[in-house]
Amino acid sequence: MNQLKFLLLFPVLVAQIYGLGNQSIIVNKPGGGAIWSKGLPCQAATIEWSLDPRITRRLRNPAFFKYDIELYKPDGSLVSQVTTHVSGFNYCWHIPENLPEGSYRIKILTPDRVLSGESQVFQIMEK
Repeated sequence: MNQLKFLLLFPVLVAQIYGLGNQSIIVNKPGGGAIWSKGLPCQAATIEWSLDPRITRRLRNPAFFKYDIELYKPDGSLVSQVTTHVSGFNYCWHIPENLPEGSYRIKILTPDRVLSGESQVFQIMEK
């Protein structure tokens, strides 16, 4: 197995060994009960996440991963894809004006859907 392929598969193997899968990505923002407003600068709606420490302490540079971000209703129904193939551990989200007010969850996952995590319920309101 070449080195690049191993580096891409290693976090998946660690997640499987520790049984992490869901919640192997920890969504730090938005927090539960947060209220985000539509139409504000994205700095007010920055989605932030990290990897479970059991994964990160075994990696030299986990920042090379790509992540997809999805928006869900609390009942688990998909509302929209926020973005795909984001690098790093934060994303400056411009909340669409046409998104209905209400309760939501953010889900962050690797494109292969092996590592994932979701936020607690937060609110999106008019500004």
